[in-house]
Amino acid sequence: MDKKKQEEYHFVKEHIKKIPPDRKKRRMSLGWTILLAAVFGVVAALVFCAVKPAIERLFQSENEQVVLSSDETKEADTADEPVYITETQQMDLNDYQILQNKLYAVGREANKSVVSVKGIGQTTDWFDTEHVMENQGSGIILADTNGRYLIATERKLIAEANQIEVSFYDDSTAEAELIAYDGTTGIAVLSVQKSQVSEDTQNRVAAATLGSSSALTQGTIVIAIGSPLGEPFSVLTGNVTSSSHEVTATDANYKVISTDINAGSGGSGALINLNGEVVGLILQSFGTEAAQSTVTAIGITEIRSMLEKMSNGDTPAYLGLEVSTVSSTIAKENKIPKGVYVKNVAQDSPAMQAGLQNGDVITQIGNTELTSAEQYRTCLLQEKEGQQEKVTLQRMGADKKYQEMTVEVTFDAAK
Repeated sequence: MDKKKQEEYHFVKEHIKKIPPDRKKRRMSLGWTILLAAVFGVVAALVFCAVKPAIERLFQSENEQVVLSSDETKEADTADEPVYITETQQMDLNDYQILQNKLYAVGREANKSVVSVKGIGQTTDWFDTEHVMENQGSGIILADTNGRYLIATERKLIAEANQIEVSFYDDSTAEAELIAYDGTTGIAVLSVQKSQVSEDTQNRVAAATLGSSSALTQGTIVIAIGSPLGEPFSVLTGNVTSSSHEVTATDANYKVISTDINAGSGGSGALINLNGEVVGLILQSFGTEAAQSTVTAIGITEIRSMLEKMSNGDTPAYLGLEVSTVSSTIAKENKIPKGVYVKNVAQDSPAMQAGLQNGDVITQIGNTELTSAEQYRTCLLQEKEGQQEKVTLQRMGADKKYQEMTVEVTFDAAK
């Protein structure tokens, strides 16, 4: 076959050309993509805004660390400033009335931080007839978080209650629940969900500011708020008569503030200073028998850390000891080791179960060395219910010499 015919049988060779791009369609596709992305972003933002408050309330109530407000540093800095009287002026009766009006105005403003607490329960009489039982007193709003109010009150008001009701300054009510309590002082912390409280009430109430009780001396003017005489949202004025009296309680020693303000045996509430800051919680059970007719309070500086611990849902650890400090002078005069002297061991307490005895001198709990009763109390505030620690102590033997020994304790909660 000649060359010409061979060329006729060759396959046809094609050259494929690309179709020119349709720029109009590409622009439309890009536009739709941008539009859909924008719509998705708007919808996502709306959904996030809608669910954000609920999510915050859910997680914040569980994880939020409560820190109680305080002006203690400011007051401590100015407590010792000298006062210079450059001019004297005789006061008349009108001046006294103006002064009294100003004091009561401070008290009325502070009552925004007061609530009336009612514990409602049931009791049965000798004939098996059930009756409604109510205990009523006052509480102080310690903190206003994003989701709830935290309130300090006395546990005896709600100890046997199956329902806790709180009334605010404007007479609105809400249900409360117990967060934690300290069996030694009888102080309890309650929680009220702000979702139960109207916006109008939320604008009318306020959390208290904690001041300093260490600056109180005889003659300091104080104001009692709450229900010192049993009537809610009362305001009474008076003076501090003593601030140095110390009461020994289980696991802590407390300085008690005594006043000349009249009070009932079941009085409750708080003491405030002239700046409206809480300087003490009224606890009549800590007063002497002779002082039951006047307001008695525990200084807020003494219990502030404990209140903060309970506000975060932690029950204070309980060991069950009455202690005192073995100072350098006492140690030298009585030939006792320095540390924390055990005056009494409570029955059936973790301390008794661990083998601690009256007369022991505790020198260390865990890794913390102790030289005073104040350090002992601070150390216990760091412990938790159910936690185990080694306690190092000095105990006198038959030869009248002290020997070091170690016991292991398991902390509990005071009932």
